[in-house]
Amino acid sequence: AEENADVVVVHCRRPLSFLAGLLAQLSRQGVRRIRKLVVMSQCGSPVPTSDLRLLAETVRVRTSRNVGRCDHAWLKYILDAYDTLAPLTVFIKDSWGTPSQSLFERLPPEELVRTALEQGFGCAYQAPEWHSAPTLRQFTMSGYLKSHDQSGSNQSRARFRAAIRPWGAWADLMGMSLWTKERPFLPVCYGGGFAATASAVRAVARPVWARMEQSLRRADNIEEGHYMERSWALLLYPRLAPHVWSHLRCVAEGATESGFPFAGALAMCSTAQAAACSASSGQRSIMNRTTGWVS
Repeated sequence: AEENADVVVVHCRRPLSFLAGLLAQLSRQGVRRIRKLVVMSQCGSPVPTSDLRLLAETVRVRTSRNVGRCDHAWLKYILDAYDTLAPLTVFIKDSWGTPSQSLFERLPPEELVRTALEQGFGCAYQAPEWHSAPTLRQFTMSGYLKSHDQSGSNQSRARFRAAIRPWGAWADLMGMSLWTKERPFLPVCYGGGFAATASAVRAVARPVWARMEQSLRRADNIEEGHYMERSWALLLYPRLAPHVWSHLRCVAEGATESGFPFAGALAMCSTAQAAACSASSGQRSIMNRTTGWVS
């Protein structure tokens, strides 16, 4: 079904010329109209609004505090628009336009939209998806290379490490126990970009989003931002039936786990093994091609 969509872009220093092509692709892939384009300016750089006015019915430029990286900006948007979200919202960074700067290959926009409309959530980048829950819960970071941070801000006085760590303890404090309890595998969306339906966002109570937004306020380059990156898919991914968890166990059997910074990510299983698991369980694999497993 065709849907209206909003696009929320976190802008720091990179050009936004890519948006015309991206929005045109979205319009060809089940999006009836781009209702609103929101550019969240986070680093103080001027936003070229004259190039944007023809791209959507409404173009808004918001200046947001340079805290919590792109994740805080998206959390703030969700809280502000919680009751008026478009049926589909695409959340991306200005780095989408410079794919050579990303660790991961971008998912084609048509596939991003299709996935989000079908299951409520789609990750914008092809990256490791399913993770061992016990290993992911122990994830921590000691620091982040400034060469990877385009904000150029001086965070020398800000403590990088979170007061509550590792990720599992932070997630519990934020109110995510409902999503993590007794689940052997957890999904993660790396890269900084995703699309989600309004129903998927509202399936998470506003107070949960508010606790995370508050947690990311204290500075820009902080450990909590990396915790949040590892939480989007967990919160927005569709709930899985028990038989699918059994299938995940089957596919993951014998798979090796990745180390830092993708702690707990399950390495690719062979196509033959995935096909055998799918056939034996009688279920279509939920794994998409970004994991290397058949679907």
